[in-house]
Amino acid sequence: MVEELNLEKMEEMEKEEKTEEKTEVAEEPAEEKTGVTECGIDDLEIKEPASQFEPTEYEGKIVKLKKPEIKEVIDWYTGEEQADGGRAYNPNSTEKKKVIEIATENLRVIKDGEETSELLKLGENYVSVTHRFNLKKEITESGSVEWVISKHQKAALWKFMRKKVVNKPSELEGKTVSLTVEPATDEKDDRVFLRIVV
Repeated sequence: MVEELNLEKMEEMEKEEKTEEKTEVAEEPAEEKTGVTECGIDDLEIKEPASQFEPTEYEGKIVKLKKPEIKEVIDWYTGEEQADGGRAYNPNSTEKKKVIEIATENLRVIKDGEETSELLKLGENYVSVTHRFNLKKEITESGSVEWVISKHQKAALWKFMRKKVVNKPSELEGKTVSLTVEPATDEKDDRVFLRIVV
């Protein structure tokens, strides 16, 4: 009987030890998994994405243009006519327009103020800077639509072509442009963007 009691006590003690071990084992990973340290909400760091680049490093950079392309895009300015003759922004627009898009060659990584041979990439995409010029929509006598380059004094594409001394958009390929940095148009947005000086 004494032996049996001792065995029972030993079995009970082993069960308790195993339960304690299990409890300890279960508690340790829970601490490791959370790894949360208490801090105030205002102590949280604000970090830029790892693949971010600094646009200001490209201010004034001279780059070549790739071959221009004609693209069809949504015309967001199809709202009510404004006092200046233009139209208001319409977020529900589905109307299309044609533009000529110019784009720079892919930019190169800048390290310590010097351009390297490595192409600049954000995620899977190489970085280049684009600009779109509107084409003018004209209705012919037969009623069909034609898109043309306007020679109006306010027409940005014709002005840009004259500045680059070309007569056809295709001749813009290989011409050089300089880059500039501009703030976002939204006052609440503190980002800056690279633009082509036109």
